[in-house]
Amino acid sequence: MKRDTRSLFKIEWKTPQQLVVKITPEDAEKILANYNHGNRLLRGGGARYIALQIRAGEWVEDHPQPICFSKQGVLLDGQHRIAGIAMAKEEVWASVRFGVDPSVMKYLDTGITRSLCDRVQFVENTNVNKNIASMVSKRYQMTVKGKPSPESALSIYYEMEDSYRAIAELRKTNRFLATSIVALAFADYHSRYGQEALEMYCELFKISTTCQPIQALKNYLTTTKMIGTTQYPYIVSACLANHEGREVKVLRAASWR
Repeated sequence: MKRDTRSLFKIEWKTPQQLVVKITPEDAEKILANYNHGNRLLRGGGARYIALQIRAGEWVEDHPQPICFSKQGVLLDGQHRIAGIAMAKEEVWASVRFGVDPSVMKYLDTGITRSLCDRVQFVENTNVNKNIASMVSKRYQMTVKGKPSPESALSIYYEMEDSYRAIAELRKTNRFLATSIVALAFADYHSRYGQEALEMYCELFKISTTCQPIQALKNYLTTTKMIGTTQYPYIVSACLANHEGREVKVLRAASWR
């Protein structure tokens, strides 16, 4: 689709048409302030994800789902992309549809958002790929809020490919103790100490175990109110205790040395 060089606000929004136009950060801020009414809640993480894509040069100009404005000039679809442009503070060329009937709103965003494992194939096996994606997402969330782009995810994966694969292949599905953050901590354990991490990880799935650090970890995971990445240093504590041959009754936050 050919680019239209007119300024965004010089285009006749009431006329039904689809164009590739330039949207500046200033345009985006003006749209959010004056033309964004009745949309679903704007999620900061979604906007940050778009901003990171723009800064990384991953923005898709001729997007198959254009940003949409109604005949009345109201933003119907694309508020997270618009917010991402404002946040990135970089201008982009974007596919935009003008003069849309507002009644189409009921048909927008009714599908299922593609997860990372749908977008990136780390390995061929579907279940293993899903487990790797969940660990990579957790790693990304430990440093950056939001969702990783496919390129960022692959970069994280290749930092310790063998360890992600080894843990992902062992991980059992539908088990509470096999959460993504636990798997990630054990992947880090594996990258340092190899086979002993796999042996300890397998102990998680046994009803009873003679591995005392694992029993302490089980007790912690079933009683803690912490969620997500905040659990990570406590899981590391159990892993270190196992490596050093120590018993541990109460897990305390620890980091890899």
